[in-house]
Amino acid sequence: MSLSFNSSISGIRAATDMLSVSAHNIANSNTDGYKKQRVNLKGDQGGGVIAEITESTERGSLYKNRKGDTVETSNVNYIEEVVTQIQARHLLSASAAAIKYTDEAQKVLWISLLRTCCLSVDTDVIIPLKHHSQIKRNQIEINSGHNSQ
Repeated sequence: MSLSFNSSISGIRAATDMLSVSAHNIANSNTDGYKKQRVNLKGDQGGGVIAEITESTERGSLYKNRKGDTVETSNVNYIEEVVTQIQARHLLSASAAAIKYTDEAQKVLWISLLRTCCLSVDTDVIIPLKHHSQIKRNQIEINSGHNSQ
């Protein structure tokens, strides 16, 4: 189960990198000569995602400034940045959902294991996990009552 959890966490990190890089690109889009950055995603051996940040080699547009010098604009494309942000949001949502379902699957597995182990003992011992803390409190009250006698 931890493998799927780690894969999901790597997806969240990759999505965060994508959003951060895109925000950085947009913030610098009016800076002459700025080269946009990209996040390249690739799978790792554990089933997760590795995010690699690279700088674009594409040229921006050229124009003459007031001094008559030729200046290169940034090569940031707002439409590409919006698409990147949408992709990152989808990756983030999918990774978060995978963590949720992994957590639920772990709970089911533990309950199943407990039931299997306890079948030969007493099936009434199995209690839902959400009531566990309440039962502990009741046991403390009962135990403290026995101690005072």
